Amino acid sequence: MDFDSFVREEFFEKEPESLYHYTTKEGFLGILKTKYLWATHILFQNDSQEFKLAFSVLQQVIEENKYFDKDWHCLTADQFKGVRIFTASFSENFNIVDQWFNYANSNPGYCIGFKTKKLIRFIDKESEDKVENKETSMRSIPRDRQPAFKYKFYKCLYDIDEQKLFFKKTIEKILETEKIVKTAQYKVYELLLNYAPLFKEQKYKKEKEWRFIITDVKDKVKMKERIGKDFFIPYFELDFVSSDCIGDIYIGYCPDLDKERLLDSTSYICYLYGKSFPLNSDEKIYFIDDVMGKVNAHGK
Repeated sequence: MDFDSFVREEFFEKEPESLYHYTTKEGFLGILKTKYLWATHILFQNDSQEFKLAFSVLQQVIEENKYFDKDWHCLTADQFKGVRIFTASFSENFNIVDQWFNYANSNPGYCIGFKTKKLIRFIDKESEDKVENKETSMRSIPRDRQPAFKYKFYKCLYDIDEQKLFFKKTIEKILETEKIVKTAQYKVYELLLNYAPLFKEQKYKKEKEWRFIITDVKDKVKMKERIGKDFFIPYFELDFVSSDCIGDIYIGYCPDLDKERLLDSTSYICYLYGKSFPLNSDEKIYFIDDVMGKVNAHGK
């Protein structure tokens, strides 16, 4: 079993049939039109401290386990400011109050349901497209063609004991084959970078978040930037190619709006950009307050 398979089977569950992406009405329109999701650079997430959590957990594991000798130490997140890691987030839940609070301020907010297997299939194809490695620039070395990017797609780890166990078991796995300390350390730091975006604090557990982690980007054409409130925010265009992977759509809390016109306009935009909702379809556009009203009425 290769290392990635070991990690997947040991720590991560199978992805659910549907996953949900919250966004503003401007973001919703952009996603439908372009078929792109924006994977944000890990150092420019809303929580600026998030990337540092995995480094802290690894340091605790190193200090608590005696099989690490004095040569082991954990690098700090500040030493990796040059990394190019991007993440796109989804949730198992289409009704997270905090997410609606964040995105429905645009009145309304949207939550797009994606069919997970189809979405992964599209991302697989995009990642496997070969692009020229322009970093190989010496005339004596022919430029090769490499995958556009690499990615992982897993559910976030929230429990501190689970996070520690992740590092303990994966490091033990590395040490089974790597007896040279420096080589083992290098692989541990590589592991840290590849999985650090999955470490989140326990208080966010209700989000049930899944993340695409984009690394080793060779297709720099898709590396863009947008203007944030205080600084530029780098992101990567994650192309899902077709609206076929979109399922249900939920519209956030908007009690003061004309729901009939809002529903009609949303349905029109979906149709215009490749996603229709026939009358006999199981896929629909919902208002989240209507859905939750029915749930509460049935006492669930």
